[in-house]
Amino acid sequence: MEAIKFCEEAQRYCNAVMKEFGDDDCCCYCEIYSCCANGGTAIGDIVIAEYKSAIDFIKKWGMDNPIKTRQSEFLKLFPNATIMQVGCLSIAPCSMDKKLYRVNCTNCKYLNCSGTCNKSKYWSEEIE
Repeated sequence: MEAIKFCEEAQRYCNAVMKEFGDDDCCCYCEIYSCCANGGTAIGDIVIAEYKSAIDFIKKWGMDNPIKTRQSEFLKLFPNATIMQVGCLSIAPCSMDKKLYRVNCTNCKYLNCSGTCNKSKYWSEEIE
């Protein structure tokens, strides 16, 4: 697991534990609490000797709790939907969201700098 990916997944795990148990009690339920310096108060301060167990745990947790994106959830319902060469669905955001359909394309947050629709940005956004 790459260092940046580990940090992102570890932060996502920490946020999930905080969301489930609250800010005050979350460290009591953290599976890698013992890895953190000073009693587990900061995920970024993991003691070097504990990296391997923390990385193994976060890697497994990340695989068991994948990020839900618009595309991953859409594909559960429509597994045969057309995927573009860049790896995202070929459906324009304004075709899926009536709030975007009413927006003048020049004001749409999914337009890239060349003025074309950035479907990838829309479909890869994390959802609850």
